[in-house]
Amino acid sequence: MSKIDRRFIVILLLISTVLTLFFTYRKMDYNVDEVWTFGLANNIGSICPDIEFGKKYSGEGFYKDFMEVSPENTFNYGNVLSNQANDVHPPLYYFFIHTICSIFKDSYSLWYGIAVNIFWMFLIIPILYLLGKELTHDSRKTFGFILAYTTSMAFMDTVLLIRMYAQFTFFTILLAYLFKKYWDKTLDKGFYPAYFVITILGMLSHYYFVIFLFFISLAFGIHLILEKKYKELRNCILTACGSAVVYLLLWHHIFNHIFRGGRGRQALSSAASIDVTSIIFAIIAIISLAVVIKMGKEKYTYSTALLLCGLLYVLVVLKVAPFYSFRYWMPIVFIPFYLVFDIVDSIIVNRTKTSYRKYVSFSVFLLINIISFAALGFHTSKDFYSREYEKLLSNIEGKDCIFYIEEDWEALCYFVPAQKASSYIFVNPDTLDLVKDMDESYIFSTRYENLDKIEINKDMKPIYNPQYALQYYEVNH
Repeated sequence: MSKIDRRFIVILLLISTVLTLFFTYRKMDYNVDEVWTFGLANNIGSICPDIEFGKKYSGEGFYKDFMEVSPENTFNYGNVLSNQANDVHPPLYYFFIHTICSIFKDSYSLWYGIAVNIFWMFLIIPILYLLGKELTHDSRKTFGFILAYTTSMAFMDTVLLIRMYAQFTFFTILLAYLFKKYWDKTLDKGFYPAYFVITILGMLSHYYFVIFLFFISLAFGIHLILEKKYKELRNCILTACGSAVVYLLLWHHIFNHIFRGGRGRQALSSAASIDVTSIIFAIIAIISLAVVIKMGKEKYTYSTALLLCGLLYVLVVLKVAPFYSFRYWMPIVFIPFYLVFDIVDSIIVNRTKTSYRKYVSFSVFLLINIISFAALGFHTSKDFYSREYEKLLSNIEGKDCIFYIEEDWEALCYFVPAQKASSYIFVNPDTLDLVKDMDESYIFSTRYENLDKIEINKDMKPIYNPQYALQYYEVNH
């Protein structure tokens, strides 16, 4: 790696770090799954909080025991494995969260989660730069593409969401780099161990990694067939099978998650059904195969293979995901960023005569990124910021709250509002009568889908009603 490449990487790391710190300081809310991340990593005996319904809480309340590591349970990785066996995800990311929480026991901070993601960010950028150089053979273009990507809303959402998606992104990029590095080379003894380890660690990060793994391995296998490298193809297949066996020995709970868990059964049912997405997937798969055959080995480039892998990944995730969320596409967003930047940059450089034309594309993407952040008040989209919600939190401050939930996990939706309230009580269908007997004023809230099940017979004034989210009411007497 040249000195200019090392300098570019340092610049990219500095810019990304500054942006991450800026948006972390401005983070005002937590997705329910972010709160759950800490509970899954640290809570003893259950993946849901232990709530005493009808009890008046204040401050951290039961959230403290759920999210923090007590001195007697530091570095308790057996509990992490147990929790993840009862959840729907593999355990690797939660090991990292539990480790940092064990170091800072008896405390909680969003910075613990962000620190883990910054660690992955510091690995993502150098590997992505190496991949970019392999793709473009141009330091300037590689720097521009990664600058556009790492200053985008998509990347900041990836780093600031306290879930495993930054880690997932790293292993996706690392695998993409490995295949590109060996695309036009003989597979040596360094390839197979790397493929083996990346496969296992990627699947220990998120089950959807196997989707990208399948398509990019298939694309690489087709390339080996076109090159008539049958021995190398055989060795790749054996390596993949070996990694699958080792993975199952390490994490056999995947069977329960897929075949017995609610998410797994839902994904299998969705995959087996035929709908518009299925038809589109089939059409694109057939066209892709025809294009590869038509192109031949001379024109079947790695960029083409990577684009097809990204597209097919998106379609499969659309088919099997439990709900539509950008988080599932975070690991492959670098692909469209690379392709779009490459096209825009080529057009600008080839069709303009200004001496600054090589840097115009940088400015275009940076301007787009700044506008996207400005539109959200310089918050990330996953922060779910809005002026109305900010006003609600201000309104809750110092007041008593009652939160109606039907399942224990729903209490995690109220982590931030609960910290603002003077006191808060959780009620469920069995304890709802406690609300009916209260005479003092309070803030009442529940999830949108619970509204038609509640009959309080109180004068409830709506104060925050985003569609399909938490509904808040002011109850006065």
